[in-house]
Amino acid sequence: MVNKKSLAIVYTLLHFLVDLTTIFLVAGSLFGNNVTFFQKCQIVVIYNLIAFAGQLPIGILSDFVNKNRIFVAVGCFLACISYPAVLISPWFACVLAAIGNGAFHIGAGADILKFSMPKAGLSGLFVSSGALGVWLAYKLSGRYVALTLPCIMLIATIVMLFLSKKQIVDYNENERVPVKFNKPQLIPVLAVSFFMLTIVIRSLLGMVMDFSWKSVPVLSLVSVIAVVLGKALGGYIGDKLGYVKTVILSLGISLTLFVFSFEYWIAGVIAILCFNMTMPLTLTAIADLTHKKYGFAFGMTTFALAIGFIPDVFGVSSYFSTAFLLISVGASLLFMLIGYWLVDRNLKAGDSA
Repeated sequence: MVNKKSLAIVYTLLHFLVDLTTIFLVAGSLFGNNVTFFQKCQIVVIYNLIAFAGQLPIGILSDFVNKNRIFVAVGCFLACISYPAVLISPWFACVLAAIGNGAFHIGAGADILKFSMPKAGLSGLFVSSGALGVWLAYKLSGRYVALTLPCIMLIATIVMLFLSKKQIVDYNENERVPVKFNKPQLIPVLAVSFFMLTIVIRSLLGMVMDFSWKSVPVLSLVSVIAVVLGKALGGYIGDKLGYVKTVILSLGISLTLFVFSFEYWIAGVIAILCFNMTMPLTLTAIADLTHKKYGFAFGMTTFALAIGFIPDVFGVSSYFSTAFLLISVGASLLFMLIGYWLVDRNLKAGDSA
């Protein structure tokens, strides 16, 4: 038997390691000195489309297969073998790493949603660690790192194959919900759309947000830790305080503090932390609206992340300013509130039916 929280902690640690492993490979094998800016953009787009947009079809498949921990193991294994695959082709290795990253995210994310819904705390914990892995991947270098990471992924594969045979305490994994994609209803579709728009904005800001104080290494790390803490705390605070109140409080604080974020790093760090608190809330809201199709739900959130990456390729970062921040955060707050209003309407419609 395995405890829910223990499994969530394992997934959180693996999330950090998988993102570190795959991004380190892509940055190291494809971002050479001779690579042009345009080629780097191609690499980013291709990797993100496979690793993030590709999670949507992987998520649909995982809902039918219903073997999430096997998907986690496959993801870790693909991340492992992507390193020797560089000897065949860096692009082939990149594709393997991207698919592995996507399979891991879907397997772990859907599994946590299955045994923790309707609570958002464990989902927030899981999604939080990836940002630190991505940040560290661009800071590390050396042959020993390149040799160590695939070995860690091989160990992770073995561990997950072992855990795939364990039952979760106080959770009936054998209870199978038939996966059906019925004709979508207007109100749930609109609600999901507004939540996804919020994720697109969060993804875009994460790509273009570049304060001058982040050039200081320590403050760069502090800003990443703020992202991690924001996502981790958002779910637990939402469970305790209520999701709508948490959205208003977190985005209201970030909206205010972003005004001073260019001049004062402490204001920017707190604003970043509060802004990221909505991540687990959008995830669980979408999962709740998809009728237990958790792989599909997680895939939709990462598809929205992939959309948010694209504008940066076309130079949107040059428009980054205080006004850009305030409009983006204000739109996020509005979209989240509309989304929860539509969720409430959907519940009332269901009660009256």
